[in-house]
This record gives sequence, structure tokens and C-alpha cells, in this order.
Amino acid sequence: MDDGYDVVIAGAGPAGAQCARDLAARDYDVVVLETESEDEFPRQSNKSTGGTFPP
Repeated sequence: MDDGYDVVIAGAGPAGAQCARDLAARDYDVVVLETESEDEFPRQSNKSTGGTFPP
């Protein structure tokens, strides 16, 4: 078992989440690090996610 990752992404905002999704689709082993707790994430935002995250 390999405990490593191919890519480490800092931040689970729209850009980080999309990057992780794209890389995982290309068979990279990805981990996303986020400082906010799951209860507080995602923050309220008016920024578009381009349909990446359905309601």
C-alpha cells in the first residue's frame, strides 16, 4: 500500500475542487487540504462554480 499522493491541493474552493476533480479523472492520486471545518464549508459566495457543484 502506498501512502503517498501524486498531487496535494491547498484549498477546497472552486478552483481547488475543480483541479482535484480534473486530475482524479486523469487517474492522479489527489488529496485536498482545507482549513475550514466541514460544518462551515463552503462559505457563502456569489462566485459561480460553472455548474461543477450541483445544489
